[in-house]
Amino acid sequence: HLHNHSHDSILEGLPRPKDYVRTALELGMKAIAITDSWNVHGCHELYKACLDEWIKPILWAEVFVQSWLNDDLSHKLVLLAKSFEGYKNIISLITKWSLDNPGRIPKIDIEYLREFSKDIICLSGPISSEIAFYILSWKSDEDVVERIKMYQDIFGVENYYLELLYHNDIPKQQFVTDKLIEFHKQHGFQVVATNDCYYLNKDDNSTQDIIMA
Repeated sequence: HLHNHSHDSILEGLPRPKDYVRTALELGMKAIAITDSWNVHGCHELYKACLDEWIKPILWAEVFVQSWLNDDLSHKLVLLAKSFEGYKNIISLITKWSLDNPGRIPKIDIEYLREFSKDIICLSGPISSEIAFYILSWKSDEDVVERIKMYQDIFGVENYYLELLYHNDIPKQQFVTDKLIEFHKQHGFQVVATNDCYYLNKDDNSTQDIIMA
């Protein structure tokens, strides 16, 4: 799993980082990532818990990018560190934006991404991503492909993945996922399956709803 939220995604996620590690161990997974919203607070806990269980930790952030189509909107983007250099770039990206824009909703622009993009794997994001927004705004296929190629230019073709999710309870998620698969088949864009988890067990969904409220 490459897109998970812990309790460090404040008022969003339920599990602690070590809860994810324990579950990954039970399921026989060899690596785990946590992608908390706009922070890396849980990196040390995840790293230590993974080393204790011989599971590979993948360090992260889920950031918000300024919308190209609507100045009032931002879109989610998942960043995973390929190396220590990439991890430092993620920290620099978050720190620079926070210091330059105190007290504001965190929305970074493309130039910030270009400045700190080295050794980072980028996932296109969930239903609230910019690529999904382009698709749901009925932009042409050419416009969507152009936007995908812009992210490939920033992070490198080998480091950018379209994120495929299957959540039947989210309106139009299936439509977006089908379109992304179509772009993958037509243009060879890399894809990865994720689940954008906010809790570990199905029974926890009502508790997570309360936290969100």
